[in-house]
Amino acid sequence: MRCAAIGMTAVFPLWQRPTVALARDMIAAGVEAHLAVVDLKKLPASFAGRGFDASLLGDLPAAIDPCGENGEFHTFVSAGPMLTRRIPVRVGETVERDGFAFADLLPDFTKPCVSPAARRRCAWRPRRRFWRPARRSRRRS
Repeated sequence: MRCAAIGMTAVFPLWQRPTVALARDMIAAGVEAHLAVVDLKKLPASFAGRGFDASLLGDLPAAIDPCGENGEFHTFVSAGPMLTRRIPVRVGETVERDGFAFADLLPDFTKPCVSPAARRRCAWRPRRRFWRPARRSRRRS
């Protein structure tokens, strides 16, 4: 293992908790993610671009770690309690290369955040005709 060569010890599983429970807890907490990369030796290309949700967990083969801890897949997190704003994304084209399937995750400008509440949650601010940069009010004494 590469860690041993440099005097380090890898700690698995993530957070020292069973990953099935951890994956369910993340979804319940509001984490929104998509599978951005899938290892084709472990999963079919159709998993690339899928949302990380209860449906995905149910469709994963039994040998696959639900958090991808063994390199089965990598995710892009677009919303959750650890982020100040949601990043709206849509799934584009999927490309297979070097034994992996890569899903394009693109900024979703087709549904701009138009309400003030949605605007505060939206991290992507497309062209000025839709948006004005958030301004902080400064009171002068």
